[in-house]
Amino acid sequence: MKLWQIVDQKILVSDRWLRLKAITYRLPTGAEVAPYYIIEENEWVHIVAVDDHGMVVTVQQYRPAAEVMCLELPAGVVETGEAVQTAAARELLEETGLRAKEMIEIGSLWANPARQTNRVHVFVACGLEASGEQQLDESEDIQCGRASFSELFKLAAVGKFGQSMHVGSLALAREFLQQRSATGS
Repeated sequence: MKLWQIVDQKILVSDRWLRLKAITYRLPTGAEVAPYYIIEENEWVHIVAVDDHGMVVTVQQYRPAAEVMCLELPAGVVETGEAVQTAAARELLEETGLRAKEMIEIGSLWANPARQTNRVHVFVACGLEASGEQQLDESEDIQCGRASFSELFKLAAVGKFGQSMHVGSLALAREFLQQRSATGS
């Protein structure tokens, strides 16, 4: 298999949220695809915060593109120059008012490698401590809750825990925690 070759590219939008490019590609067959849109975004973090009873901290917020209230994991954008672990701790505190004694990066997933350049870094947070109020961004209105892994997977099956990347992050975390429990580490 061969890579696609860039023939031309234009930046259509560039702001604090993203950069949108229109690219003309030449395929290995010689055919050209234009325009092909690529979205460049900062890396993201997902935090699977698990309390002492094995319950997962959730957040619920409105998502305007789909016009739905989404049940999700605490998550957010890694600021330019910020370490992913720092971003995960910051997002957990901002969205839930919680700090974690232990924050472990367990993997990363591509957000959408067909159109986006960024990855989602998945963290498991344990040893949760209340650390005050939420510190929400101006565009956030978030309600926190807790659910078991099995409840969240059941909700995913019926579209109520419906962000695919969050389901993937939850699956990675469940596997990590099961392995950790099995080895006693």
